[in-house]
Order: sequence, then C-alpha cells, then structure tokens
Amino acid sequence: MLLLQHRKQLQCNEMEKVAAAATWPMLRLTNEANFYLRRSQSTEMLALICLTESREMNMEMWQALATNLNNMRHVRLLLLQHEAQSLGQPFEELSDITQELKFPHVVLFATTGILYRLQPYASQHWLQLNTIRHIFIKQQNYQHLVAHTLPDQITSLSLVYMDKKTQRLRMTGFVARLMQEFTRVHKITLRWQRPVIAGEELSIILLRNMTLNGTLNLPITLCGFERDSASGLYSYPYDIPSWFIMVPCPRQMATAQVYRVLFNWRMLSLLFGSYCIFVLLDSMLSCLLTRSKFDWTNLICNERMICDVASLTLG
Repeated sequence: MLLLQHRKQLQCNEMEKVAAAATWPMLRLTNEANFYLRRSQSTEMLALICLTESREMNMEMWQALATNLNNMRHVRLLLLQHEAQSLGQPFEELSDITQELKFPHVVLFATTGILYRLQPYASQHWLQLNTIRHIFIKQQNYQHLVAHTLPDQITSLSLVYMDKKTQRLRMTGFVARLMQEFTRVHKITLRWQRPVIAGEELSIILLRNMTLNGTLNLPITLCGFERDSASGLYSYPYDIPSWFIMVPCPRQMATAQVYRVLFNWRMLSLLFGSYCIFVLLDSMLSCLLTRSKFDWTNLICNERMICDVASLTLG
C-alpha cells in the first residue's frame, strides 16, 4: 500500500484510519519523493492520496505520483476527499488530470461516505457505487478510443502492403496481428500518426522517443520502452533471424545431420541400457527402504527413470 501526502499537509484522518485497519506493507511518500517504484515494487499496489483544499498542492502530489509510478500507472488509486472540499468541483478536474497522466483505475471516496469510480473512456466519467465490493474493475471497453500508432515494418514483425483489391494499406506480421486483435477486443481505434509508406522501416529508437513524448500511444513494435537510468542506457535490440549449433565434428553439418548423429541406434541402445540399470536399482532400493514386496510392474514403466534418462523434470 502506497500512502501519498503533501509535505505541508496536516495529518489526514481518513488516510490514518485506512492505514490502521490495513494489514499490508505500507510505503509513505510525500510530494518531494522521487523514486522509480517499478524496479522494486509489484504492480499489485493500492495507492491512497489525501487531497487538499489547494489545487497547487494537489497538482504537486499528482506529478510526484506520476513520477514514482512511471511504467506502472495502471495501479489502483483511492482518492480521499478533504473535509472542506465541495463534492461537485473536483470531478471535472480529476477527470482531466487522470486522463492527462494516464491513470485509468481511480476511485474517489467522498466525505459523505459515497464512492465514485472513474470511467475514463465513457461519456459519463464518474459512476456512483452502491457497494464496497469490487470497487476496482479492469478496463475492457475503451469506447473506441483513438490511439495513434506507427509500425516499425521489420520483417515478420509488422509489414505494410498495398491491397490490390481495395487499394488501401494493410498490415501483416505477428506483432501487427497481435496489436490488431488487442484493439478489436478492447474497442480501440488505431490511426496512423502520419502517412505510412509501405516498406519504410522505422528505427526502434525513433518509435521509443515518439512514445515517451506522447506522440504515439500504441507503437507496433516488439520492444519495451524503459527510460534511461544510472544503471543502464537504452541500447538498440537485435533480432536473431537464424541460429546454428556448434559441435566438434570434422566438417560442416546441417542441423538435421547433427540430430542423426546424436540419435542413432548406438545412442538409443545406450539410453535403453542405462534405463534398465537405473530401473533395477530404483526398484531394489525402494523394496529395501519401504520393506515391501518387489514390484515387477515397476520394471516395465518407471516414469521417474524415463524423465531422468531423458533429462526432463517430473510434474
């Protein structure tokens, strides 16, 4: 549980009540905190934010929350309303702030004891809850939210081509198909950020920078977008289009020929002989240790020995 409070703010009674009743580990932060919690904390987190009367102080806490929860802003946020705040004023401001900072899972606990859940992609942004069970839900319907995108057009990942029948650009590739299926299920509308030229490969570094500055929402690429840090810088990833096995042999061999050498009759006979020896030892030791009768069926099929000989794990 993450507890966020402004440095100049007095004690928040609502937050202390929730913290006293909770049994989870707690992390207390102020608006001056600057941590990258993604490195050490799980995304299964509940963040409590005690709102104040001052809009400037609230904005400072929101900026601190966005910085500390970078790359994990889908965590659940529970906003505790200040006693002196009016009920209708913060709704519109909170909707704009959460949309700008990309916080989709937000619940407001008003001083009247009523819970309001944010619906960031619906026409009615706030929904009054009649129960305290399941106050946070997963966002499955994005209400045809427009997401700007560009494909990297790397072979087998995402390729753009001209459909001769419709004379329109279409995409293929396993990353492009995965992204198209994701947007179809969650009702998201993909739109090119700029006109796309078929066959024009885009650098992953370029897509990364455009994603970080907000130009792109869903880049069609197979690379993550972590920020540079003191522990490491962002480097260009390389794809492995082919691979080969190196074994000590006098001449170059194809992969299929290597398997023929490894799995011939001599190797299979050796594996079968080893299996028989280990099965006999296992059956004898099991009979002596458990003081039971010798199980002859164990000699025919012994799952543990089959896995041991084949270098596999059982279960």
